[in-house]
Amino acid sequence: KGIADAFEAQFKADGGTVVGRQGLPVGTTDFSAAATAAKAADADSIFYGGVTSDGAPLFRNALAQAGLGALPFYGGDGIYDGTGEGSYVAIAGANAENSFASQAAIENIPGKDEFNVKFKAEFGKDAEGYAYAGYACAQIVLDGIKTAAAAGDVTREAVRAAVVDGGKVFDTVLGPVSFDAVGDTTQRIISLYKVEGGAWKFVKEINYGN
Repeated sequence: KGIADAFEAQFKADGGTVVGRQGLPVGTTDFSAAATAAKAADADSIFYGGVTSDGAPLFRNALAQAGLGALPFYGGDGIYDGTGEGSYVAIAGANAENSFASQAAIENIPGKDEFNVKFKAEFGKDAEGYAYAGYACAQIVLDGIKTAAAAGDVTREAVRAAVVDGGKVFDTVLGPVSFDAVGDTTQRIISLYKVEGGAWKFVKEINYGN
């Protein structure tokens, strides 16, 4: 709901018109009524404020059955989950084409190919989603623990202070990362993706830090 609220507000501010909106109970598996409502409203695109596990690909399939399979289908990072078993693309199949997703992470990662080789060797699968950001978080936290340990006080507060205070720049798999006074990352990049040919394809990065 939160991401749908934010999308609706910005969409309207940019001149878009919301022709309908519907919330469904947790656990919904039949999206046919919602798809029929979208068709009756003459929607020319759909935004889904949810994730794969709560029905995004089922809704996409219902839209296709209602004759709306060609409509652009937008979602957040909750549907950008690779192409493996149980993923949005795997469940929606051919209907996943022309779907779009965003991720709060950098795509053009320095040394990405080398990271992927090591990741696959360790886990037997390709790095996807927030694998890179998760690794960067671990790098930063470990650095903070070392700094706190050197000062003799390894507590949550001490580690946080070591990471955030002083404007230190960390060398991570994502490149240089630092934090502002309230702890937000200064690497404010959103990456956008589109399903083409049964796979997520990178479209572009938007840097909100500039």
